[in-house]
Amino acid sequence: MCSSDLFNNIHHIYIENENNKWISTDAGLALIKKTFFKPEFEKIPETFIISINQAPENKFYLTDGNEIYSIEEKQDQLFTSILPVKSIKGIQQVIAYGKAIVVSTIDSRLLFYKKNKKYKSIDLSRFGGSLFYILKDKEDNLWICQDYNKGILRITPEFEIIQYDEQNGLNSRIIVIRQNKNGDIYAGGISTNSYFYKYDSISDSFINLSQAVNTDTTRDIVVHDLCFDIKNNIWLGTNAGLFKFDNETFSHIKFGNNNLEVKAIACDTNNALWMGTDKGLFKYYDNKWYTFTKKNGLSASMVNYSSN
Repeated sequence: MCSSDLFNNIHHIYIENENNKWISTDAGLALIKKTFFKPEFEKIPETFIISINQAPENKFYLTDGNEIYSIEEKQDQLFTSILPVKSIKGIQQVIAYGKAIVVSTIDSRLLFYKKNKKYKSIDLSRFGGSLFYILKDKEDNLWICQDYNKGILRITPEFEIIQYDEQNGLNSRIIVIRQNKNGDIYAGGISTNSYFYKYDSISDSFINLSQAVNTDTTRDIVVHDLCFDIKNNIWLGTNAGLFKFDNETFSHIKFGNNNLEVKAIACDTNNALWMGTDKGLFKYYDNKWYTFTKKNGLSASMVNYSSN
């Protein structure tokens, strides 16, 4: 089954391995195999997939905002199921949390489930609006990006709530936060001069690493997503295109003479970058660009913002 509209609007990219790339779109979910793109999920509707996140044991959780879907890979076959949890309104993210799952919602709730039963609920409405992004770090802290919150939240394993804002070095609203294999945490936000940060655990604050970048826009830089390659470079997907940070300086990577708004970005084991945009899916490898659209079997041409 392949809808002609599946890849019009790509929102998230998750790279499981060299053979499997997962794509969430306005029109459903697709798995990119090594030689072809193929949507093959009978139980998942061809609708807006908000997020997809990997869990242990070759499992993935995703949501369309109404249901929580589980995809499990066994012996090269994919098995899809809907988690039988009670109705949740406005689901934004679903992540694995040990043997449990954490669900964030549009009405500022953080819900904890184990064996499909809720055992904990945290109301974060006093800090802002929708909880649109969650990172679980290596120490089991939950980092929360929230609408109308000028900083970021951290929920400790003991469920203590910590707000980071200007007093902790953050001078912009945070859109995405990621952790590399060494445990370093980086955050991207919205600003011309404070769009990229690194977390310093010793001072429990953020350090502004932003630099002036020569772009064709006079607007604030919006970091939609970021990833790390095997050479420890950091790549930022922004409204002004693709940025590369080599831990000293930033460079702006153009797609020909044009800029692409990069909404989601991931790096595979071959050090190739995969980017979701409103123009389709792009691959950047060895200083060359490769384009994937409906003509290549994609069912939509626009990708959603960021992916865990």
